[in-house]
Amino acid sequence: MKFVKYLLFAVPAVIAVSCKQHQKDASSDGPKRTVFFDKTGMDTTAKPGDNFFLYASGTWMKKTQIPPSETGWGSFYTLGDDNEKNLHSILEDAAKQDNAKGSPGPKSS
Repeated sequence: MKFVKYLLFAVPAVIAVSCKQHQKDASSDGPKRTVFFDKTGMDTTAKPGDNFFLYASGTWMKKTQIPPSETGWGSFYTLGDDNEKNLHSILEDAAKQDNAKGSPGPKSS
């Protein structure tokens, strides 16, 4: 019976101590949280209740020029362009290699 009494007092004490230790670790001088949301494209002069689209992306729309060869523009367009350039350079480098027919060189390129 005494064991149960000690256990009833010990478990909450251990939990309280471990919670305090966790809070202490979280406030240490470790890496800070990265900002995942870019607010530079927002137009904070617009009221979000009147025109949320203008509020959310008004500055980006004013500053961004869509290239004449494209129908739209944004981060996925630039990502696609960069990907095509990287793949093109990889294929050009592979085409320049002079490997004998049947050798493992063309397979690893």
